[in-house]
Amino acid sequence: MFSGQTIGIDIGALNTVIVVGSWNGRTVQIKKSVMVPTPLDYVRDGHIAQPDKMVSYLRQVFKDHHIEKGKVIFSTENVDVIQREIILPKVSDKELNSMIPFEVESHFPIKTEDYCLEHQILEEFTEDKMKKVKVLVAAMPRDIVESYLFLAEELGLKPLGLKLQGGCIAHLFQKTNSVNDLALDPLATLALIDIGHTKMRIDFVNMGRLVFSRTVAFKSKDLAEMIALTLGVTIEKGEVLKAQCTLQKYSAEDFDPVTKSLRDVMREKADEWVQELQPIFRYFLSMNESNKIDQIVLYGGYSAISGIAEYFQEIFNRPALTIKSLSVLEYTTKTQNVPLPFVLNAVGSLIQE
Repeated sequence: MFSGQTIGIDIGALNTVIVVGSWNGRTVQIKKSVMVPTPLDYVRDGHIAQPDKMVSYLRQVFKDHHIEKGKVIFSTENVDVIQREIILPKVSDKELNSMIPFEVESHFPIKTEDYCLEHQILEEFTEDKMKKVKVLVAAMPRDIVESYLFLAEELGLKPLGLKLQGGCIAHLFQKTNSVNDLALDPLATLALIDIGHTKMRIDFVNMGRLVFSRTVAFKSKDLAEMIALTLGVTIEKGEVLKAQCTLQKYSAEDFDPVTKSLRDVMREKADEWVQELQPIFRYFLSMNESNKIDQIVLYGGYSAISGIAEYFQEIFNRPALTIKSLSVLEYTTKTQNVPLPFVLNAVGSLIQE
C-alpha cells in the first residue's frame, strides 16, 4: 500500500481526468479532481500521438490547478490491447509469473518482446483431480507503455503503474458496499458499461472480480456530428446542444421541433449502442450456464443523458442505474469536484494493495 497522495490520470479521446487522492485500505480519499479537454489529435485510438505537446499541455494543467508533483498511476483502454483467458495449473505466484510469457506465445498472435503483460486470476477450480486457475491475461503494446512512462518522467512524476480501465472499475466495486445509497448484493453479477466519446467498454463483475470484458470502438458519427447534420448547425453548436438531449418518454406535443429532433437523434445513437451490446450480452451468458446479469450500471460521459437508465432497463429487461455515489469514496475537501461518472477510472486506479 502506498502512503501519501497519489495522482490518477485517465486520458480520454475527449477529456482528460486527473484525481489527487489516496487509498487507506477502506476508502479512496479524494482531495481534488480536475477534468480538462484532451487537445485534438494529441491522443488517437488510445495512443499518445503527440507526447511532447501532451507534456506541455499537462504541465500547464498542473500549474493552473495547483497540482503538486508526486506518484502517478495512469488508466487507459485501447483497442490494441489483447485479452485472453487461459487455464493453467495452480502454482505459486512466482511460478505463474514465469509461465505466462511462454503461454502467451501459444495463445496470442504476438511477439512477447513487443508487448507488456498483465494478468489477473479469475477463478480457482479442480479438474481431473488437479487444481487449476483461470487467468485473464492482457497484452499491451510496448510503445503505449513507453509513451505513458515518457509523460510521467517529463512531468517529474514517479510512475507507479499503467492500469486497464476494466481492472480499475472492478477494484472499485470490489471495495464498495453500496451504490447511490443502495446496498449491493455481494453475489450479484454487474454489467458495468462505460459509454465514452469514441468507444464503449463493458465489464462483467461478479463478487468484485472482473470475469469478462469487451471494448467496442464506435464506427458511426459522434453525437455532436449527428446533431449538426440533422439541424444544419456547426459541430461546435452540436456539442453545446448535446446537453439538451434526452431519452425520457414524452408525448409528441410536449416537444418543440428542435427538442423533438434532438430526442430522435439521441434515440438513434442509443439504439446503435444497444446493437453493439446485445451480442456481447448473449455471448457472456452463453459462456457458462451459471452466468447471469443481475444489474446494469452506467457511467462515463454519456451516462449523464436524461432517461438513459430507464431506456437500458426497458431494452434489456434488467434493473439499470447511473452512478451518483459509491460508499467506497470519501471527499476530504469541499472544493468543486468533477461529476462522479467521469472520474471512476482514474479514482479506481488509486486502489493499491
